[in-house]
Amino acid sequence: KLLVDGGLSNNLPIDVVRTMGADIVIAVDISTPLLAREALTSILGITEQLTSIMKRKNTEEQIATLTSKDVFIVPDLGDITSSSFDRTGQAIPIGVLAAEQKQPELLRLSSSKAFYTDFQALQLANISRKKRASNPIIEFIRLDNQSRLSDDVIFARLQIKEGSPLDIALLEENIGKIYGLELFENVSYEVVEEDGRSGLVIQVIERFWGPNYLQAGFTMSGNGQGDNFYNFTLAYTRTAINHLNGEWRTAVQLGKSSGIYTEIFQPLDTTSQFFIHPRLLYHQDTMRFSPNNNDNYSEYRLERYGVDLALGREFGTWGASRIGIRRMKGHAKHKVGLPYPVDEDFNIGEIYANISFDKLDDLDFPRTGYASIIEYIMSDGQFGADSDFDQILLQATGAKTWGKNTLITGMKVYLTLDDNAPLQNRFQLGGLFNLSGFQTDELSGQSLSLLRMIYMRQISDFLLLPTYVGFSFESGNTWEKIDNINFADAIFAGSIFLGVDTPIGPVYIGYGQAENNNSSIYFKLGKIF
Repeated sequence: KLLVDGGLSNNLPIDVVRTMGADIVIAVDISTPLLAREALTSILGITEQLTSIMKRKNTEEQIATLTSKDVFIVPDLGDITSSSFDRTGQAIPIGVLAAEQKQPELLRLSSSKAFYTDFQALQLANISRKKRASNPIIEFIRLDNQSRLSDDVIFARLQIKEGSPLDIALLEENIGKIYGLELFENVSYEVVEEDGRSGLVIQVIERFWGPNYLQAGFTMSGNGQGDNFYNFTLAYTRTAINHLNGEWRTAVQLGKSSGIYTEIFQPLDTTSQFFIHPRLLYHQDTMRFSPNNNDNYSEYRLERYGVDLALGREFGTWGASRIGIRRMKGHAKHKVGLPYPVDEDFNIGEIYANISFDKLDDLDFPRTGYASIIEYIMSDGQFGADSDFDQILLQATGAKTWGKNTLITGMKVYLTLDDNAPLQNRFQLGGLFNLSGFQTDELSGQSLSLLRMIYMRQISDFLLLPTYVGFSFESGNTWEKIDNINFADAIFAGSIFLGVDTPIGPVYIGYGQAENNNSSIYFKLGKIF
């Protein structure tokens, strides 16, 4: 059956409530007024006007059926429409005021205090009776599993036990964990009676639009001096490749940084607490550096390929830890500037360990929460590396929102403890929110530090998509020796930007300005944080 918005046929259904037995109707008209003639300047505006005319016609017909016994309320909503979801808070006091203006008519319909007291007592009795009925002893649990996962994976996320009273709050929490697997279109439950026993039937229905997903990303920036670049990324993900909910992902990137990788995230048990994460990768990128911290920089094209294998443990939905080994080979080719003595052919052999926490509410436009990661890397000849060195990486982000305003603060501190990381293991800095004004990864060093503060405000939705404007302040730099890190050397930078949260990912358009006349324009489709 084809269904459309009821507003087109009956936007103020007074006749419907009369059919249901109502003798007196309290009708509230919140329909959007017709647009003024000067607003009809586009196809969208004309289409909206035609729809409003259709709605207004049936609304007027319904209003005409009201009698003197009925109460008719029309809040003065101005330009707040039925799609202004972000302005609900503004609409509520307007509705309260409109209802208060009808207080004399509404008082005629009020009950006596004694009648209302009896009514409340009856309500409480009904609630108590329903509560007792809604907390039966669960004697059996049955799963209707319409997915490729094993029943054990689902049951591992259920803490409801047979022989215990039904705990609705706990059950809802467990269902949230099942939804957190990102596989199901619907997860529902029903309390049933069979042969005099109370039981729980849980149904999980896999998403019809999976298990194959494509994701695209695009980054472009330019500084007006001919230094322009782009990166285009296309990723394929297949979920639930086995009964333990393994996931396979392959991505290709073309542009300034090019490459391909394929990886599998494979849980090792039904709880998904422990996992293995192997990766195969091939990557090309550009490294610009000046070992003597002067204007005589050199630029090399780096090519590397190899394998990365990690073993990890997840902590609920908020954290994970990993230990792994990385083994790669590569080649460095001089492109621009003065050639420096570097090993053209190199070997990477590292072990690493990290722990991460993530309680941000949204990866694209976070409004609340925090996230952090700390990682230790040890490169050693016994793992096949050409150079021995140790690195520590620390990164943290926090977000706080009031009203439509959000403040995001963050930091990065990457340190090479021995100051002797080779070309391919140097840290890079630059790009939108990473010393805005510089090109992406324009700066490099043995160590780096970055502090940033980002303010954004949600403005009117663009085609029903959340839209933000904002600015950032950043301070940081790269250093060749850890002992020389001095915040007096920090470079100050900032940006202004427009962001749109689209179904295919966040879109950012921004302008960045840093010290010494470094400026860039950015366009980015894909994640920032």
